[in-house]
Amino acid sequence: MRRVRIPVQVFMVMFFLILFSTMGCVPQTGQPIKIEQMSPKQYALWMNNIYLNEHAAYERDITVHNQSVLAKPDGQLTEEELAIRNDKRDIFKRKKQVLTELHAALVLYNSYMTTGIVPTNEITIKATELIDKLLSF
Repeated sequence: MRRVRIPVQVFMVMFFLILFSTMGCVPQTGQPIKIEQMSPKQYALWMNNIYLNEHAAYERDITVHNQSVLAKPDGQLTEEELAIRNDKRDIFKRKKQVLTELHAALVLYNSYMTTGIVPTNEITIKATELIDKLLSF
């Protein structure tokens, strides 16, 4: 049996053709998907992840805050410490309100997963605004 020798130039052309044709099949990683490009299912999962992470952070912050309150009563605080504590309470109240509002939108998006009925654009816009507000705390 005689071996057929392929010239190097032909081999290189074939190699690069195969390489470039398969590059289109590789998923693009590291590129975040814009909210407008997300499917309702992707948006629901994204919103669930943010909600759960922020709710866990809220609970952790409240626990730490309450432990510091128990460690040092209001009467033993300086004016500056008291102002900081009151500011934290205000932030916690606002964050709880945003989490509560976001939960309603989250329930609608989770119902999409079971019913297939896509929530309206107004709900999506409101949920996105709430997430922006939540992440700004």
